[in-house]
Amino acid sequence: MLKKSLVLSLIAILSFIFLNFNDSYSQNLPKVYFSLSKKSLNPGASGIIIIKIKPGEGVKIPKEPQIEVTLTGDGIQGTGLQDYSGAPGGDYLTVPTVKYNFKVSDNATSGSTITLKVKVKFGYCSSESGICKIGNRSSTLKLKIK
Repeated sequence: MLKKSLVLSLIAILSFIFLNFNDSYSQNLPKVYFSLSKKSLNPGASGIIIIKIKPGEGVKIPKEPQIEVTLTGDGIQGTGLQDYSGAPGGDYLTVPTVKYNFKVSDNATSGSTITLKVKVKFGYCSSESGICKIGNRSSTLKLKIK
């Protein structure tokens, strides 16, 4: 009987420690919103995808590791992330918005719609504990060709 109550007590203590440890070091994955600077472009034109990261309370977006963006779709080519390293906020983005440049193919058919598949990978850190994690989000955007 003593052995059984000792085991149950140990399980209860370990459960309590695990639950409190998990809560103190967890943070929710920030929400991410994707949009285009212009909804329609001419063949051969350049455009910008705007990526807004909305962290929850007590969560910051660090500048390092660098935010990574992957863009796929027929008739478009990613040309790179605009530099955000000089943005105010020290090691963290005070306004976590980044812009990704792309170019529409010269051969894109006027009147058509291109589907852009965008993936973003970024770090996010707890202000309280300093624990950081990596987040991934993706979205699909539609671009009309003039």
